[in-house]
Amino acid sequence: MEWKTIQWNIEGQKNVMNIVTETVLQEYGIVILTEILATKPIEVPGKYASHAPAMQEEAGRPSGGVPCYYSPSIGQKNFEHTEKNMVIVKTNIVTIIGLYFNPKTDIVEVMDSTISAIKHTNPEETIILAGDFNCRLDKNNQRARILIDNLEEGFRLLNDSDQKTYYAKNGSSKIDLVFIKGNNTRVTSHYALMTSEVTTLRKNYPIVTSIETEKLTKNKITQQSTNVSRKLNIQKLKEIGQETQSIRELIREYKITEATEKIEHLIRAATIKRTQRKAKPCFDAACYRQRTETLTALHQEKLTK
Repeated sequence: MEWKTIQWNIEGQKNVMNIVTETVLQEYGIVILTEILATKPIEVPGKYASHAPAMQEEAGRPSGGVPCYYSPSIGQKNFEHTEKNMVIVKTNIVTIIGLYFNPKTDIVEVMDSTISAIKHTNPEETIILAGDFNCRLDKNNQRARILIDNLEEGFRLLNDSDQKTYYAKNGSSKIDLVFIKGNNTRVTSHYALMTSEVTTLRKNYPIVTSIETEKLTKNKITQQSTNVSRKLNIQKLKEIGQETQSIRELIREYKITEATEKIEHLIRAATIKRTQRKAKPCFDAACYRQRTETLTALHQEKLTK
């Protein structure tokens, strides 16, 4: 399986999304944006999403913000965690961690937050750790050395020293980083997207990574003990039918993720669940018939004695 990831410090998501076409982000299975400056979630058509909105300061504009958008092709979500400038999403295929740190963030806080995010993962998971760390790799930088030295256990830094990710009038640097961890993963390409309609919109260039997995990771979804049948309780559906109006409103507002999750919840609520079979799987009709015949023969033998 192969998918493409794009990580981009967008410096204000609303303005950019009003300019670029909706298809720009569709080709990527995973989209990690940083510094979105939006205090409310912004939906991307065709993508599921997890949001860590920007924080409104006492004065001035909001700061930070990290959303993660992903396609159904990367698996079913079974874990989500968000906090200030941090998003963690786990599926049965991959774990995604998106982070943002402004230039004034002390390196101790950078490491504390990064390690805190990693603690939500397991050793066998395939992990993509990406974001704007504001730790320059293109120069002999102490912040960068501390970050890399503390993450080298199992994590691979994909950036190289010649790949700049930030361009401005006063110079350029390499601060948008992508790390990966996983035994069954292979990076087929990793580059700064410099030829695109989005490239000239902001100082930070999008970073594109193509990843190939040989097989699904061991992070499988735990199966529920109760089997779900294909039958629906029609009466139950009628009782919750009034919720359809709120779903329509969510769709009109392009809140596709919330609408999808609500529909799934309603269907599960109306599903007739069947009790899990207590007998062992091998105990079928033939076994039952054989047991009955044996017990009958023993009973007859007891009566003749």
